[in-house]
Amino acid sequence: MRLPLQIAVVGSGIGAQHLQGYREFSDLFDVRILCDIDHERAASVSEKFGISEIGTRFDAVCRRPDIDVIDICTPPHLHFEQIKQALASGKHVICEKPLVGSLAALDSLSRLAKASGRKLLPIFQYRFGHGLQKLKYLVDRKLAGDPFVFNVDVAWWRSSAYYDSPWRGKRATEFGGALLSHAIHAVDMVLYILVAGTYYSSKSSTPVRFPIGPSHPAYNTL
Repeated sequence: MRLPLQIAVVGSGIGAQHLQGYREFSDLFDVRILCDIDHERAASVSEKFGISEIGTRFDAVCRRPDIDVIDICTPPHLHFEQIKQALASGKHVICEKPLVGSLAALDSLSRLAKASGRKLLPIFQYRFGHGLQKLKYLVDRKLAGDPFVFNVDVAWWRSSAYYDSPWRGKRATEFGGALLSHAIHAVDMVLYILVAGTYYSSKSSTPVRFPIGPSHPAYNTL
């Protein structure tokens, strides 16, 4: 395969962070086009990262013979059809999490990727953190003993501004809540380390938090 790989990034939201990563490895990746239905936002992002071409049509990107990899950074409800189209056009695909919304959809894409001879790569970057890689090294060499329990706490928080995007916070477009949109990385880390596990259980809850401002009597006690 030729290097640098010719990349098309689709979506200029989280896609901007992908562009930063590609820029740090310019000997391996060359971003040829940024595709987004929001041309104004794409123009701003492309100027920042020196991307010379902007597009608005996903199907046009798929038809380009000069593109090796399509990096999909769109809302989750668009992933399935876009991945199918990209694989069918002979492109390798990188796609933001969550990849799709069901095991049936995942199985369908797995079969399509195998038939096309192309790679489908979901974004699970936390696998490559130094700490987790050290743990993986120990576990793979059976230096850590048999795994018994694996506990991960996710203490991330998002302000209301994060949910201003019309697709966030809705099952139809995001496919789930915090477990799928944020804690999915923690789930992946557990499965990455405990690949031999045969039994899994989970416990979750959805607490309701009420905003407390300066006028609230409990504000100064926090």
